[in-house]
This record gives sequence, structure tokens and C-alpha cells, in this order.
Amino acid sequence: MIDLKLSDDEKFLQESVRDVGAKEFPLDEGIRAGIDGRKPFDEARWQRLAGLGWFGICVPEAQGGIGLGLTHEMLVFNELGKVAASGPLVGTALGAYVAARAKSDEIAAALIAGQRKAGILVGDLVVDAGVGDLALRVTSEGTELLEITEATPVVSVDEALAVNRVTGTTSLVHITDDDIPSRLRVLVGAYLVGLAETTVEMSADYAKTREQFGKPIGSFQAVKHRCSEMVTRAYTAKAQLAVGAVLANLAATEGIAGSGLLEVASGYLLAMDAAQQNADDNIQNHGGIGFTAEHPAGIFVKRTQVYRHLGGKMSDLIQIALVSPETSAA
Repeated sequence: MIDLKLSDDEKFLQESVRDVGAKEFPLDEGIRAGIDGRKPFDEARWQRLAGLGWFGICVPEAQGGIGLGLTHEMLVFNELGKVAASGPLVGTALGAYVAARAKSDEIAAALIAGQRKAGILVGDLVVDAGVGDLALRVTSEGTELLEITEATPVVSVDEALAVNRVTGTTSLVHITDDDIPSRLRVLVGAYLVGLAETTVEMSADYAKTREQFGKPIGSFQAVKHRCSEMVTRAYTAKAQLAVGAVLANLAATEGIAGSGLLEVASGYLLAMDAAQQNADDNIQNHGGIGFTAEHPAGIFVKRTQVYRHLGGKMSDLIQIALVSPETSAA
């Protein structure tokens, strides 16, 4: 049996990230980006986050990181998802880990220190990275860190996230470690679960204060059922992803190849579903106000639409289910 109860150290990490995240990423930032199109990336803030060590959580101490495990990193990105944090957070943290695994210590150190940043490459599109930055390409065949030499901006559905079409790159790092796709899905999935959890809180709070026919709308059965389903989706996804993170961590620390592949893939799928359906239900629970650009409910819809594409191809997830020993045995 896997014990998912947090240790005191994990609780402290979670609470510290929660406090910093609330200060550094106010939701009205996403609203302003949606209204005036201004990208909220802040170099000074990026340096503050780097100073907290968030980009080197899983990098060994001997290589300049903190030397913690994937479960700790999952907690960090779950909290960042709750505040819809912007910026190339996942790509930079995972990029530092990949560079460290490849013994490219100079690149790892630059990413950890916030001197460089890495977006995630999906096809020829990279999120929150441009010319001179790094792009992380993760496939079932291997993982690459590329330096972007040519790129052109494209319109993003989420105005708070810059998206560029990459037309020129130089390969800096390449590894074939088969656990990197799972690590990517854990981090992106944790962020998506965070989005799902915040929409639960937003809906529950609004249901207590918004009144119809002289009663809070939370007293109506239809709203109760929607909110209950939102809680269930977020909780189920988080638990399954946590199990996957524990098992995937064994792949790196104990050399157990393929550990947690099915659990991570299923947790990631649940996280995508929870984030998308909860964002939609949150809009409905807020009624007409939820559709306005001035309301934060829309941020979670748009952020989900971008992040649900960052964890890899759906065909790869299906292939994991088809060849998994657990499913074969069934």
C-alpha cells in the first residue's frame, strides 16, 4: 500500500509555495492580459522564484539543486496551478533536471539560477520561450534541450502565455531516459489539478453568496451536484497522479524501469478531464458574470486549453495502456 499522507517537511514546502504563489501571481494579472493583451512575464519575479530553488528541486545537490524527489516537485506545481502561475515554469524545472542527467552542468546551473528559461515544444510551437531561450522537446524516442535561433509570435488563446512558432534551433542536450515523459506528465498534471481545485473553491464561495429567489444558489440541488462532481474530479485526479509520482520516482532512484507508467498516464488523463470540466462548470456556476473578460473564471478555461497539450501525444498515452503489464494481465 502506498501512503500518500504528507510529511511535516512536505506540508511546510506546500504551505511556503502557496504563500509565495498568492503574492507573486495575483489573478487580476491574467484578467489584465486578457483585456489589453499585455504579457505578464516579469524578469524580477523570475529571479525571485529562482532564488527559492523551485527550478532545481529534483537536481542533485552535487549539481547545484536541492536533491528532493518527484513527489516534492509535484506539490510545488500543484500549488502553482492553483494560482494559474504564468511563465515557463514546467519547462525550466524539467529542463534543469534533463541537463543535470546529461551531465550538462553549465546549462542546468543557468536554468536553476534563472539565467535561462526553457519552454515546452509541442510540434513547432513553444510556450513562453523565444529566440535565445531553450525549448524542451519530450517524446517517447528521447528528450532534447534546444536553443531557439529563429521564431515568430503566434496568437495564443491564453493572452497571459506567449506562444512562438519555432523555425530554427540548435540541439544542446539529448538523452534517451525513458522516465522523462512521465515526469513531464506529473508536473503538467499537477498544475492542471491545481487549476481544477481552485475552480472548486471559486464555485463553492460564489454558491454561498449569490442568491436567487431569496436563497443562496448553493442550496439548489443542480448547483450542489455540479460542485460535488467538481470536488470528486479534482480529488480523484490528484490521488492517482500522486500514486504515479511515487512509483515514477522509483524509476529514477531505484532503477526500476517503467515504474508508474500506467499510473502517471491515467493520472494525467484524469487531471486534463478535471481541469477542463471544472473550468466549464465554474463558468456555469457563476452564470452571466462568469462569461465576462473581467472575471477570473475565464483564466482557468484558457489556461487549461494550453496546458492540456503540454504532456505529450494522446496516442502515446493510449499506447501505454495497451502494452502495460497491468492491463495485459487483466
